[in-house]
Amino acid sequence: MPVGTAAGAGAIPLSIGYSGINGTAQGEEFGRVFPPVIFGNLTAVALAGLLNTVGKKYPHLTGEGRLQHGNAGDMLWQLEEATPAVVDIN
Repeated sequence: MPVGTAAGAGAIPLSIGYSGINGTAQGEEFGRVFPPVIFGNLTAVALAGLLNTVGKKYPHLTGEGRLQHGNAGDMLWQLEEATPAVVDIN
């Protein structure tokens, strides 16, 4: 995992904000916030891998690519009846 993404997107902005609020050096605050940010990123990657494994083992738990409950063809009638809009720009 690239450490630069955690530092650039999380730890550096946090340390800048904390140093402005607390009146301390930005480097000192960076040292405080960097370990929790890295830990959070590693935890997110590990849990994403775990969820991927569970989804592959039990595909019925994933929703099978659907975001809402209901019949698969609920919205197909709208797509079939829709006509393309003709715009006259003359």
